[in-house]
Amino acid sequence: MSVNVISVHFPKGAGSSLAQSFIAAFGQDAVHLDYSDDPVDPCSNFNIDPDASFEQARLVSTDPNIRVVHGHFNPEKYHLVDDAKRITFLRHPVDNLISIYFFWKTCTHRGHALFEYARTRHLSLLEVARLPAIRYLFSRTYFGGVDLRTFDFVGFFDTYSEDVKILSDILNVSLPEVRTNTNRYPNYADEVAAILTDKRTMALLNDCLREDIRFYEWVRSVCRPRAALAS
Repeated sequence: MSVNVISVHFPKGAGSSLAQSFIAAFGQDAVHLDYSDDPVDPCSNFNIDPDASFEQARLVSTDPNIRVVHGHFNPEKYHLVDDAKRITFLRHPVDNLISIYFFWKTCTHRGHALFEYARTRHLSLLEVARLPAIRYLFSRTYFGGVDLRTFDFVGFFDTYSEDVKILSDILNVSLPEVRTNTNRYPNYADEVAAILTDKRTMALLNDCLREDIRFYEWVRSVCRPRAALAS
C-alpha cells in the first residue's frame, strides 16, 4: 500500500488548513480528501453499511498514487492500512462546539442530515450541544472504541503552529502552515466572547459536554508528551 498518512479531520480542528498543507507538500494528486463518510452524518456509509465504507477505504488505500488520506471519517474505516502514520488535531469541546454552531449558521449549501435537522429547526447553541452525535463528538462519534495512544501524532488547535512543525518532523516532510476556513459569522469574536463570559451558559455547556471534556483532557495528558518527544 502506498498510503503514508491517515489524517482524521476532526470538525473545526484546523483540518481544512492541514489539508492545504498536505497538498502543498505532497501534491494535489497524492492527497485523497475523504469527506463523504462523516460519522456525524446518520446517513453516512459508515453508520448505515460499514462494509461498504471499508471497501471504499480498501480501494483508496491500494491506489498507488495516494500518499495521504485526509477527511471526516472514523479512523476505524482505514483499519486495514497498518503501515501508515495516523494523526489528528483536536480542540477543546466547548470551543469546538461554539465554532461548529456558528459555522453551521453561515452555511448556505445543503449539508448532511444532522446539519439540515439543526438548520430547519433553528436549534439554539444548547439544543445543538444536546444532539447525541455532537454531545459525544469526541468520545463516541469520532473516537468511540479508538485508543488515541496508538496514533503517531495528536496535535491541538491552540498550539497549531508549533504542532505543525512537530508533525513535519514526524512525517519527514516540510508542511507549510496554511490558514483557511475561518469562521465568517458576523461579529463572531464578540459572539464567542459573550458566550464564554456567560456563567450560566458555560455551566450548562460544561455539564452537557462533560464526557467529551473528560475524554479531551485525558487525551491531552497522555498524547501531548508523545508529540513533544518528536521535536
